[in-house]
Amino acid sequence: MQFSGKCSLTFEREVDGKNVRIFDDWCFGFMQGVALRIKDWEPLFTAGENVIAMSMVMLYGTEDGWKELEENPELAAKHDQHAELLEPSVMAIYDFWLKRRTVPAVMPVKSSKVGRNESCPCGSGKKYKKCCAGTATIH
Repeated sequence: MQFSGKCSLTFEREVDGKNVRIFDDWCFGFMQGVALRIKDWEPLFTAGENVIAMSMVMLYGTEDGWKELEENPELAAKHDQHAELLEPSVMAIYDFWLKRRTVPAVMPVKSSKVGRNESCPCGSGKKYKKCCAGTATIH
């Protein structure tokens, strides 16, 4: 196997002489991650096109989804179409979160410079100017 530089969410396995794209393990792992912060993910289960994006991952990544596939042979027969829809679905989920990403507040940097009249950081109890100031080396 060679690395082509392109990442794929699916693998292929030969079943009855035909290559079948495998992506249920990926979807299952993704849904396990979603379950860790399910409240944060609720908008993706209730809002328009986001539901469509999540439905593909949920179909192959949850027990309810697999039950639906088993009970609906017409839906299961669309496996190859579902494989093609997975990447755009994941990109739509990514876009959803990208729009909500916030820039973290910048914390002020505390200066590591010691003032001449401050206590010496060596712990002697003396003022810095009377202790280590004269022995400090400049790098």
